[in-house]
Order: sequence, then structure tokens, then C-alpha cells
Amino acid sequence: MLSEREDRALRRHRREILRRARRPALPRLPACGKSEPVKRSFLRAIGAAAIAVFLAVPSAHAQVTVSNAWVRGTVAPQTATGAFMEIRSTESVSLVAARTPVAKTASVHEMSMSGGVMRMRPIAKLDIGANETVTLAPGGYHVMLEGLKKPLSKGESVPFSLVFEKKGGERFTVKTAAKVVGLAEAGPPPMAPMH
Repeated sequence: MLSEREDRALRRHRREILRRARRPALPRLPACGKSEPVKRSFLRAIGAAAIAVFLAVPSAHAQVTVSNAWVRGTVAPQTATGAFMEIRSTESVSLVAARTPVAKTASVHEMSMSGGVMRMRPIAKLDIGANETVTLAPGGYHVMLEGLKKPLSKGESVPFSLVFEKKGGERFTVKTAAKVVGLAEAGPPPMAPMH
């Protein structure tokens, strides 16, 4: 049986072992005549400075988020379909190109009514203002996929690379994926009755 003094020493030793096991190991510095607490303070200061520098460097790109992305499913003879999504940016940018491995070409299109006729045409760029959300939806802006390499079935995921351009001409790419939905699930918004 241990004496009370030995028991206390043993408990203190166990606590110290547990404390060291929970503490991350610090790299060993070469002996420089400084005590261990000074070495730790030095390492913490260097780490804090590195983090501060990293956070102070401005982002090279506007923050662009893509949400609610979907593609209309296709059947065997179809070679084209549309992709729809919401795009939000922290600064003014333009969507200038789109790429996907499932189609020969992907381009930004606009649908509009002209003289009672719905017209669709490619556009060179789609402007997105700072802190603005632009919706690509049936009957409006969309990404047109042409020359599909195979039919797109419900539940598949289609990868996209969207190319944006900042005001100074600098371009950057945002990668995203869009879920393929069935033909019955997606469709253009209801049109007004024609008389």
C-alpha cells in the first residue's frame, strides 16, 4: 500500500502524462539558451503573424456562388438541352463562357419575346452586379448544351466550369455541378393563355 505522499505523487504524475498527451507536440528548436516557455511564445507569435498575413491578402477573385443548378433531362434523339441556376457575386462580374464534358458546346443564351414570337439567341456575356443574384430559368437566360454525347437521365450529375470576367478583364473559373431532372418535373413557367 502507498503512503499518502506517494499516492499524491503518482496522481500528479498521471495528470502530467494525460496533459502532455492532449497537448499537440511542438517542433523542437535548436538550443539557443532560451527557456522552453520563451520558445513556445516565439512559435505562437510566428503562427499568429502567418495567419494575419494570410487573412490580410485580398482574394484574387470575386466570390461567386452557384445554387439550385439543374439540367432538363433528355431522351435518345435529343442533342440539346438547357441548364438553369442562380448565380450570386460579391462584386460586378460577367458570365462569359461555360464548359461541360457532356456536350460539344455550352453557351449562355437568352430567350425573349419579339413581335409575339419567342426567340432564343446566344449572348456574349451575362452581367451580374455586385451582391446581385441572377436567375437562369426556363423562358429567360440559360446555359444551352448542344451536341450532347449521350442522353441525360434523371438523377445524373452534370459538371460545369463557368468562366467569369471581372471589370479589368481578368477571368476566373467556378466549377459546379447540376442535377438532371426528369422532363415532367421541369418545364417552362406557365405561359399566359393565347387569344
